[in-house]
Amino acid sequence: MEVLMLSERNPYAVPVLLAWITSVLAIGAGEKTLKDFFLPIPPRCPLVGKGVWGGANVLPRDVCNGLEDKKLEKWCYWDGSIVKGPDGKYHMFASRWTQAVHHSRGWRVESKGIHAVSDHFLGPYRDTGLLWPQWRNGQGHNVMGLIMDDGRYAAVTSECTDGEVFAAHNPEGPFEYLGRIQVDYNGFHSGQVRYNGGSRNMSNVMILLRPTDGRYMLVPRQCSILISDRGITGPYRVLSYAVYSTMLEMPKYRIEDPTIWYSDGLYHMVVNCWDGDISFHMTSEDGIHDWRYRGLAMNSRKAMIFRYTNGVVNAWKTVQRPTAFVENGHLRAFNFSVIDSGKGGDGPNDNHGSKIVVVPIDTEGFSQYIRKLVEREHAEIDATRPPEPWRSCDLREGVGGHTGFDPRFDTFWVHVAPAKGGDPAEAGRFVYREARGATSFTGIVMSQDITPHPPVSGLMFRAELKEGSPFVMVTIHPQQGIRLAYRSVSSGMIRHLSGPHDLAPYWFRLVHRDRQTEVYFASSGHRFWQKLAVVPVSFAGKFFAGFWARAPREGDKPVLARFKKPDLHMFGNPPLNRIFAHTIPQVIPVSGQLPLEFEYEAAASLRIKILLRDVSR
Repeated sequence: MEVLMLSERNPYAVPVLLAWITSVLAIGAGEKTLKDFFLPIPPRCPLVGKGVWGGANVLPRDVCNGLEDKKLEKWCYWDGSIVKGPDGKYHMFASRWTQAVHHSRGWRVESKGIHAVSDHFLGPYRDTGLLWPQWRNGQGHNVMGLIMDDGRYAAVTSECTDGEVFAAHNPEGPFEYLGRIQVDYNGFHSGQVRYNGGSRNMSNVMILLRPTDGRYMLVPRQCSILISDRGITGPYRVLSYAVYSTMLEMPKYRIEDPTIWYSDGLYHMVVNCWDGDISFHMTSEDGIHDWRYRGLAMNSRKAMIFRYTNGVVNAWKTVQRPTAFVENGHLRAFNFSVIDSGKGGDGPNDNHGSKIVVVPIDTEGFSQYIRKLVEREHAEIDATRPPEPWRSCDLREGVGGHTGFDPRFDTFWVHVAPAKGGDPAEAGRFVYREARGATSFTGIVMSQDITPHPPVSGLMFRAELKEGSPFVMVTIHPQQGIRLAYRSVSSGMIRHLSGPHDLAPYWFRLVHRDRQTEVYFASSGHRFWQKLAVVPVSFAGKFFAGFWARAPREGDKPVLARFKKPDLHMFGNPPLNRIFAHTIPQVIPVSGQLPLEFEYEAAASLRIKILLRDVSR
């Protein structure tokens, strides 16, 4: 067992240490993690031990690897993400500050965004100057770059700035101000995105153009997930708390520097615990839900990853900002911001400094490792039946459906093939349980982009498990957005209504009461429901509530739909002290008047307390 020690000044040492010991046990003896796929670094030029800055712990070293000021005459470098250009060159977007100031003043006050270029992904990178000298004299930190959906290049800054995007047609610029990143907090606290409880800048911003659906994904320091359907500046809708918040294997404090990428059919994230410079690896099928802990990415206390092919090891004292470089859809390397001393030891005009180091990855080995993990996990999920009292059936012959269940995340996996003929509202896979009387059913339709042909999926109430029976169904369609279909009487006409044109994930709610069915949708799980319709569909006695999915059209291959957090409640059976929905707005009007509505059930007298807080300052 590997025991990972924390700094003695860390007040969270005991719980974090216990969590990390648990993580080693959970991964299993002898099973690899990302840290096992770093390759020895092939020197780009002979190792140098004299005439360069740095303590004995980082000498001799390859000053041609990554980006550095060899003699520390001008700059200390930090951050850095690599983008390969159409010319075959490798472009690094990074930050720098004068070495004549202490490290803490450097990144807080003096940091500026810069571009560097190399003929090889390992370096040497040549500093070509400021990215946006016309804006705040080039100010920028946590600088990263990416290629946008229109082919332009984007450079992003945060931490010492609010969170801004610059764009250029060429990776070498000129970069023009595109805009400040906009955020739709979606019922979440602004502290999930910004410093100081939400009142200050965004930090550690990483943005990925998602290859599975073409949307932009933003992950800030807090490691929450934000998605934009409307371009790189947003608005980004907050969809989660910190993805590691429920992971017993990880510390919950002093986490920063997320890096995100997509490879081998998974979204990946690596985060760093700055007290100890230990990094952790997580993956998700859709980049939003069900993040899995995959083990250590790097432990700088035992960091043999800075090992050259000749066996020489550089023991960098500070190792931060791990950033993935993906080429042709495969993880190729990581770059790190490193200091030969602690941050407090990197003073002005001394022999200590910072640079960016690039370390290659065993691309093929890592790819095979991930694919085998995924194959094994998918097989286990498909072989696991949903818990009682859930049942499944195909609502038409030829659907060829199958239902699996992931007990770790309480997620339903519904496979369904296209059926021929008839109304598609009758041709799907139904995962259901029984209900009676006044009933509320909510659930999440998860991101639909993990199969080549995204499914049509949603929630359904149904009188009987046969064609032609009355039903109400709210779905989200990959091209048409939110849709409502219902049949009021047996063998009657199916009617359709359209809702917002949006993409999953979405929360849906069906409520049967007063001889009708109410249909709601929401973009978060915070009970702020928007009413889509009230339809004249009523069920006498027993009926069925559940999840439904179908292939989008005839001729498609089988597809996969996923659902989470089913909540079925028959009002009064038993009565609950619970708020089901409310209309509390995210923005308080200037008048200060708030007309509010609550839907609740009470087993006894219920007191509702509303606390409003201004987080804009």
